[in-house]
Amino acid sequence: MHANDLRDEKFLFTPGTAVEFDVVEGDRGLKASSVKILDRGQARTAATQDDEVLCDVLSPRELMQELTEALLEAAPTLTAAQIVQVRQRIAKLAHAHGWLES
Repeated sequence: MHANDLRDEKFLFTPGTAVEFDVVEGDRGLKASSVKILDRGQARTAATQDDEVLCDVLSPRELMQELTEALLEAAPTLTAAQIVQVRQRIAKLAHAHGWLES
């Protein structure tokens, strides 16, 4: 497979990501083409069928709770405003990478 065959943002393709693809004849034999990430519902169904779960996906609320606890433990002098800023930025990052449930 060539990187140009990836149909979604390249940074979204990480080990364990469920994908679908076409199989085509390449110069050196069969290869994957038109590779795209399965939507979350399909990916979860596939993982359940294979009895393999690669990681937990948190709800936004679960992430905020765990993150707040971790921040308070690591840096108890943070103000509430600082914690809110950090949480908002991390939530934006997590959403961009698909690390949160919708």
